[in-house]
This record gives sequence, C-alpha cells and structure tokens, in this order.
Amino acid sequence: MAPQPFFVFALPRSRTFWLSKWLGQGSAPVGHDLGALVDSCQQFHLATAGVVGTVETGAMVAHRLIRQMWPEAKFVTIRRLRGEVLESLAKFGIEGQEGELEHRDACLDELENLGAQRVDYENLNDVNCCAWLMEYLRAPLPFDFNWWQAHAGLNLQVPMATRLELLANRQDAIQALIQEAAELEKSLDPQFSLVRRETWDSLWADAKNLAEGHYLEANGGEPKPGHPFEMDVELMRQIEATGRLLAMTARVNGTLVGYITWTVVPNSESKGMQIADMGGPYVSPGFSKFNFGSKLISESIKLLQMSGVKNLQLHHPAFGRGAKLGPLFERLGAKLVHYRYELQLEDSPDA
Repeated sequence: MAPQPFFVFALPRSRTFWLSKWLGQGSAPVGHDLGALVDSCQQFHLATAGVVGTVETGAMVAHRLIRQMWPEAKFVTIRRLRGEVLESLAKFGIEGQEGELEHRDACLDELENLGAQRVDYENLNDVNCCAWLMEYLRAPLPFDFNWWQAHAGLNLQVPMATRLELLANRQDAIQALIQEAAELEKSLDPQFSLVRRETWDSLWADAKNLAEGHYLEANGGEPKPGHPFEMDVELMRQIEATGRLLAMTARVNGTLVGYITWTVVPNSESKGMQIADMGGPYVSPGFSKFNFGSKLISESIKLLQMSGVKNLQLHHPAFGRGAKLGPLFERLGAKLVHYRYELQLEDSPDA
C-alpha cells in the first residue's frame, strides 16, 4: 500500500497549529484544518493526498468516511477537557459552542473505540510522549530532540481574527461539506479517486496482480511462449535512480486500480531532445466510469512537459481493451507514424 497521510483529530485550542508545524520535521508538508478550506469530499481527498499528514479540529465528524478514503492511515486523537476549550474560546468572544464541542468529543470517543491512538493534551509537554508521537506518525523518521526543543516552548497559534473571518465566510460551504459527508457515509461504497506520481517501489508494492492481469490480457489470456511474466524490479529501480522513469498511478480509496510508466531517453537523431516512451497503461476492468486511462496520460503529459520532454512515443497492443487506445491518442493530438511488430527469435542451435 502506498504511503497514506496521517490524521490527528482534536478539539480547537488544543495546540493543533503547533502540532502541524512541529510534525513537519524535515520540511514535510503537514496540513491544518484542511476540511475548512475545501468544497467537497473529493477535494478533501486531493488536499490530504498532497501532505504527509494533517491536524484537524472539525473533520472528526466524518472520520468513518476518511477511513474509507485512506484505509491504512494512522489516526491519533488529542484530548483536552471540553471545559478548558470553552474557556479558551470565550477569550476570543466565541460563545455557545457547548453542543458542537460535545458532538465532536463524542466523535473522538468513537475514533478511540475504533483503534485511534490517544494523547492527552497536557502530555504534549512531555518529551517522551512527543518522541512516541513523532515516531508513530512519521516513521521511519526518527525523533529529533533538537527539533522538539526548538519548538517545545513556542506559542504557535493561527491568527484568530483571520481564522474567524474565514469560518464566517465559509460557513455555508462547510455546512454543505458536512452534509455531503453524511450522505456519503450512508452510501454502501463511496469512492474517492486519485491520479498522481508515485515511486517505483510504491507502485510495485500493489501492482503485481494488476501487472499479471495486464500481461495475460495483452496476450489473449494465455502466457506468451518465450516471454514469461517476470518483472525485473531491480532494473526498474536502477532506471528510476537515473531520473528516467515516471510512474503514475490511479487509486480508488487507496487501492491501486491503474498505472502507466514512461521511460525517458535521449533522441540520438535530434541532439538534446528527450523522448518519453510509454510503458503499457492498464486500468482494472470495472473502473471505466473514472476515465482513468485518459487521466493517467494527461497527468503524465503535464509532468513530462515540466521536465523538458518534447516527444512522446505512444503505442498500444493489438489485443485486449488496450487495442482501442488509438482514438484516445489521436484526441490528444498524436499522429500515427509507424506500426510496431514483434519477432520472437528461437535460441541459437549453437548456444
């Protein structure tokens, strides 16, 4: 399973902004209340895909849905007494939140009953607790005492005036998001899709079964004589280490359902030109509604253009669903320039 973001859930005024900064050890992006910034559950999924983790003060109300988005994510709760939170909010003129905080507190109870790890608010001052928290959420990153010491005494807070204005302006959007999450939780199978770049090891950890199915489909359902399916994983790692491999994945609720790879090589006929040669794109049957084939190629093109690639070599098999990719290539602006044949040579009798 590819790395998934961690989630820290807490009531407001529980050092959540501080946590988002301290947990970002090594300049890793850690979100803070991303749920208040998005307009849909799919946007929340995309936002959390762009961080190593996030600290949320309201998203606990949709924790079951978030678990479906990210099945392997680590969940932690920070528990501060509700009375202390209400007292802290009152200093900013925020009153009448008893019912809302009681609801959120109940959601934190549910999270812990379902296996989330609990940290009491006062223990955030304890170096041993913080060491455990960092190593649990950011493994394999080790706890850095100097990093903790530099942050331990800092009073980091969001600018409350700006924060309150944001929440007031987005009140309707946040309520609509809560309603959408509630409706999706009732669904038997809410699905959140994501197309993005991954490392070879992250892809291959989940791709073996898909790749075997791809191999059989492209060869009419039978193993190909003289061409066994045996991926050279170490070779792929070596190609990636040279910066010449691009791997893109399509996932639904964290499960890999499609992929495409590209190998970037120099064009010997045009000095300085880089060519990206497409590996076989594959999407599991049954996921056509997501249009993953087109998305995988389109997102690849964006990244390849950014890296200076000027020429893409696209191809498709003669058999299986992939045989229908030609019209998609043409819609992207590609032109048919040659046919590709394969000649399987027998072993030499003198070998």
